[in-house]
Amino acid sequence: MVVEPITGGQEVQKSQSIKRRDSEKRTEAVQTAKSSDSVEISGKAREAAQTHEAVSIVKSIPDIHRKEKVEAARARMLGGNYLSPEVVDDIAEKIANLLIK
Repeated sequence: MVVEPITGGQEVQKSQSIKRRDSEKRTEAVQTAKSSDSVEISGKAREAAQTHEAVSIVKSIPDIHRKEKVEAARARMLGGNYLSPEVVDDIAEKIANLLIK
């Protein structure tokens, strides 16, 4: 009868060291990936943020001042102040300039 030595213990130790090395490699890969992440904000996103900020500022202005200006403009319109040839020419020129740009 021949008794052979048990070699299972060595295999378990090898398996554990391989798992440890794999775990270390994964940790290193994750750390590398974390350090290389970046975020880029597009020009359109920046523009949208600026527009949002401008709208917020306008909304924060008290209505009292705007109501007075709107009422004054309404009174001038109803009174015919904007129907003079000078005003019509000035407005037409401003519209033309906006369309040319």
